[in-house]
Amino acid sequence: MKAILISPRINLTEVVSQYLSPNGRDYSSNLVIFPGKRPAYFLRKFIAKKIKASFIPPRIFSMDEFIDYLYEEELGQRKRKLEPIDAVAILYEIHKNSVHSLGENSFFEPDTFFPLGLKIWSDLEELYIENVSPDQLRATDHITHENIPAPTAQKLQSLSYFYQSFYQRIIEDSYSTRSLRYQEVALKIDQVNLDHFCKIILAGFFAFTRSEKKIFNFLKTKEQVVCIFQEGWGLNLEEIGIHPEKELRPGKPTLYFYQSPDTHGQVLGVGNILKEKIAQGEKLDENTVIVLPAAETLFPLYHHTLNFLNSEQYNISLGYPLLRTPLFSLFNNLMNLITSREEDCLYVPYYLEFVLHPYIKNIYFDNQTEITRVLFHTVEEVLRERRTKRFMNLSEIEQDEQIITLVREKIRKLAPEVSPEEIITHLKSIHEHTIKKILASKNVGDFATQLKEVVEYIYRKSTARLHPFFYPYSESFLTELDLISRSLMREIKFEEVGTYFKLVKKVLASTYIPFTGTPIRGIQVLGMLETRNLKFDKVFFLDLNEGIIPEIKKEETLLPFKVRKILGLPTYFDRERLMGYYFDILIQGAQEAHLFYIENSEKERSRFIERLIWERQKEEKRMDDQTYIKKIQYQVTLQEKRPLPINKTEEIVRFLKDFSFSASSLDTYLNCPLKFYYKYVLGLTEKEGVSEELEQEEIGLLVHQVLFDYFRGKIGQILTPKSLNLCELEKIIDYRFEEQYGKE
Repeated sequence: MKAILISPRINLTEVVSQYLSPNGRDYSSNLVIFPGKRPAYFLRKFIAKKIKASFIPPRIFSMDEFIDYLYEEELGQRKRKLEPIDAVAILYEIHKNSVHSLGENSFFEPDTFFPLGLKIWSDLEELYIENVSPDQLRATDHITHENIPAPTAQKLQSLSYFYQSFYQRIIEDSYSTRSLRYQEVALKIDQVNLDHFCKIILAGFFAFTRSEKKIFNFLKTKEQVVCIFQEGWGLNLEEIGIHPEKELRPGKPTLYFYQSPDTHGQVLGVGNILKEKIAQGEKLDENTVIVLPAAETLFPLYHHTLNFLNSEQYNISLGYPLLRTPLFSLFNNLMNLITSREEDCLYVPYYLEFVLHPYIKNIYFDNQTEITRVLFHTVEEVLRERRTKRFMNLSEIEQDEQIITLVREKIRKLAPEVSPEEIITHLKSIHEHTIKKILASKNVGDFATQLKEVVEYIYRKSTARLHPFFYPYSESFLTELDLISRSLMREIKFEEVGTYFKLVKKVLASTYIPFTGTPIRGIQVLGMLETRNLKFDKVFFLDLNEGIIPEIKKEETLLPFKVRKILGLPTYFDRERLMGYYFDILIQGAQEAHLFYIENSEKERSRFIERLIWERQKEEKRMDDQTYIKKIQYQVTLQEKRPLPINKTEEIVRFLKDFSFSASSLDTYLNCPLKFYYKYVLGLTEKEGVSEELEQEEIGLLVHQVLFDYFRGKIGQILTPKSLNLCELEKIIDYRFEEQYGKE
């Protein structure tokens, strides 16, 4: 085996290409393994640029893909790999069927168990890939329970019980997991024949799990193997017995540090620098990267920085939380609506939130959306007037005479050929394909299938598909729903439809949308992990704050730090070391790096920036760090623009002559004549919402009416405490309350 350590100033993919041994233009007998997937695109592009002709590419795998290849192709194993929801389903069954410490009828429901199940599964997978035995884990059970809240610990088996039972079960049922594949490949690596590859290149690795070390130790014995490492913070090759040749290149990046008060300051800062570079004729291509370690910065960047570029000039590739999307917002609205039902009646405020969502109110009626918008805003207008009517069933809304009459009047001007009957049929159709469809769910699988049909209906029938990024939103949404509908949880039934929502919401909340564009075109907008092993000339790194880079939160694990150290598992210190390494080689490989961070009462700059600044201070023998930092400041000027005067036309003068002024109208005029004009002359009023609680004004009116009714019959009488009849008062309260708010 040949081992090489290269400087971050050298392009890793270019070095890899130098060690390939093609047969003419056929590279297929070469195998290249990177930690992640993304370098493969750049390697193929480099080869194409180098030979300037068509070619058969080498086999290029990420480490996970390489293990899958060995497991399936070389070892002939075809066991289905479990999805997270399948693994949690098996863990839930183990948990539910145990006779140890659960007690009678004290099982968790699947929806409440799911997030806990994900943590358990993640821990078990880490234990398995690190080759920890059940006996080793069992010896730490008393420590493990220190990290679990007491009520949960009483109902949970020990982690070692799950560990042994889970893998025994999946082996019996012919399933596999990522860690099981790694360990099985590691155990049977001597049965693997890779002699048909003339070159095997491992490139860009930093640390190995125990299973990976076994595989790596086997590959080290092969003459055709080349290992290429990149020099950076924390790299220690001696611990894996590697003494590489060194290929170093002098040079340092030019570093710029920017302090911003908030996210928008960062985004505006990046935008201004890019505009300056374009104005100066600099080329901004795939050698320029904008790194977003915090996914929530994507859309401010998209709307305020990338907006002056056309879509061919940039590529977005990072994971974005599905729960931050408008489609998830619609799902949440539907969940609130269904879970708040009283028998067959829906809660009016939640109904309005659902139908006024842009994806619903823009459903096409005869190839136009205006009709649907008029329909639902009319429904809103009518239901908001009935502020005391908080629950209605769908039939009541569909057959409401006031709604039908108002819709008829408004539609007549917009589309006189459309009849009210057609509009009501349209309303019923929307209800049928959304709310009613969900209410008919039979089990988890059926619920996911029905929800898929709702999303597909919105895609086909509304303007949603015209909205930015709806395709990746809906694709990820449908993919997850499809997994749920085919999962080992699909047969689970719940008494309440709301419980299906809760379970699916927890599955979707852990999902990230893999934004994928053309990988090697234009400015690259990447997440932190997507930059691994890639070299860029210009780097713009945003959100370099503690808690983001590096993350300071502890692992999502049930294994305490003490147990992880005893068992030799990675801790958050190792994760910080890994992140620091990849940050270092990205920055040191650049010609120029622009590093942005937010500084305010809640955020402070990252320790990685502190290290870079400290290194420069030592080099230049300076104490003050402010000379290195550019402060981004922007001002928002709020100016009151004097409104244009309203001319008193003859019609307005006539109106004012006939108008009966009240104390409140006079007060309005004296405070703001324009407000008086809008409110009393034009008759414009602020839209009133349907409140979830009784407002003070409503309570006051109700109390006033009740007292008026009660004392009306006692005019002229001398009242004493004995005159008060509480039974009579209660009857009046019940009558007036029922009159205002209905029996329900």
